[in-house]
Amino acid sequence: MKKETKKINLTENEKLCAFLSYLYLGLIWYLVDEKIRKSNFVKYHVKQGLLLLITNLVLGAIMGIPIIGWLAAPLVSLIILGYMIIGILNVFFNRQKELPLIGRYAEKFNV
Repeated sequence: MKKETKKINLTENEKLCAFLSYLYLGLIWYLVDEKIRKSNFVKYHVKQGLLLLITNLVLGAIMGIPIIGWLAAPLVSLIILGYMIIGILNVFFNRQKELPLIGRYAEKFNV
């Protein structure tokens, strides 16, 4: 049985902020704009973007380890880029879908 997706009505600002959250700029916008903070769609993607930022910082610190980090850095960068693209595509198609493997941890954030 196919899952039915419901149509979400979004403003251009909501969609833009959700998109920018994966480029980390939307996180700042979300914090300063009261109207944007009321959108569940934006909140969901801001949490996913915040999780991606934290993951990127943690993995970046690990990549500082000589030899091991230097060898793994290109692969980690591609994985982070892939997650960003997945998140942006979810925004483009108006979906609230978790990022693979790490997305479930975003709900623990209280933003």
